[in-house]
Order: sequence, then C-alpha cells, then structure tokens
Amino acid sequence: MKFVRRAAPHISLIISAMMLTFLILDRFNDAMGFLRGNQFKLLLLLFVAASALTSVLLIIRDYRDSE
Repeated sequence: MKFVRRAAPHISLIISAMMLTFLILDRFNDAMGFLRGNQFKLLLLLFVAASALTSVLLIIRDYRDSE
C-alpha cells in the first residue's frame, strides 16, 4: 500500500502530461487522430483511475492527519 500511495501522484502527473501533449498535437494536426483511437480511450481510463486513486489516498491521509 505504501508503494501505491507514493506512486499514484506520479502516475497521475505523467499521464496528465501525456494527455496535454496529445491535446496540443491533435489541435495543431487533426490528421494524426490522437483523440480518436483505442489507445486514447485506454489512456483516458488510466488517467481517470489514477486521479481518483490519488484523490482517495489524499483524502484518507488528510483525515488521519486531522485526528
């Protein structure tokens, strides 16, 4: 659990940087089709899961620290 708690914010940051890069590239060159493929959908799913996990872990840590 300690590894997940430390890794989750880093995973969220890396995937969000990838998503931002894909959005910018797709905006300038629509023919590349970054936002239409199955890879994008998988990356979006991983991003949402990592963000949710990070949020839950931070909420739990804040709750424990307040006690």
